[in-house]
Amino acid sequence: MKKITLVVVLLMAVSMFLPVAVEAAAELNIVYVPPLIAHPVWLVAKQGFEDAQKNLGFNGQWVGPMENNVNEVVKQIEIAIISKVDGIITYGAEPTAMMPVLRQAAEAGIPVVTVIGDVEGVDKLGFMGTDPENFGRTGARVLSEKIGDEKIYLVGQMFALDAAQNIANFEGYRHGLANHAAGFEWLTTNASNSDMATSMQEWEKAITTYPEVNAFICSSGESAAGAAKVLRERDLVGKITVVGIDDMEETLDAIREGAVYATLTQNFYRCGYQAAEWIVNFKRDGVKPANPLTDTGTIVVTKTNVETYINELMDRSGW
Repeated sequence: MKKITLVVVLLMAVSMFLPVAVEAAAELNIVYVPPLIAHPVWLVAKQGFEDAQKNLGFNGQWVGPMENNVNEVVKQIEIAIISKVDGIITYGAEPTAMMPVLRQAAEAGIPVVTVIGDVEGVDKLGFMGTDPENFGRTGARVLSEKIGDEKIYLVGQMFALDAAQNIANFEGYRHGLANHAAGFEWLTTNASNSDMATSMQEWEKAITTYPEVNAFICSSGESAAGAAKVLRERDLVGKITVVGIDDMEETLDAIREGAVYATLTQNFYRCGYQAAEWIVNFKRDGVKPANPLTDTGTIVVTKTNVETYINELMDRSGW
């Protein structure tokens, strides 16, 4: 009886520890704070984040503002810190405003991954996104090849005029367009505020103010689709070359019909999936990213690959 009792006690003790280990692995709580929780390009990141949640077994929260509001982003990060989450993923839309709260996260021992837009001067697990210089130079090459021997008269559109990533993207454009043989003139830059109606109004103003314009370049997801709508209404399709950013469905449809020449995709899916994977690997195994500053690359989408580019974006074998 004593031997049986001892075996039972041992089995009970072991059973108490095994489920705890499994549960602890599944109880990692990772919070993703995008700048816009319902914007189509960020919903691609959400899909990657949710796929990672299913495959890697953690609890994920997708929280943030419906409209551009860095104060709301900071508030959600503060809540995550108070809640003692296991990791935070966010977009550094306004580095100066976000630096203090991300430093608080680091001081609390919470690993942080920034995506698409970085916040320097913060101790974080890593950054994942598009190198703005490479992005801009790629866009400049695409635009230059399309315009050919003509001088480029361009208008740029950001989602916010003080957005660091947008500014850096356009600096890359300027550097790349310096090689355009016929020269270029940057007429003006406006902002969409991540709103389609505002985007269209700004493109309308640009056409009216600068009748010589022959190129629109974009650093905001809805800008190319907004430009396409304006060009259709004014019967200017084919007369102004539009190079967009990201792969909203309206932008892809505009490429198919020829109202938008090309768009430059950032890999939002990877910024959802692999950013979470980095945190999981670090929390469970102490493994840090091999490349903590990761350029996910830029894919140029035109009519030739509009139906197939997505396979490359979601292919995890090359990460």
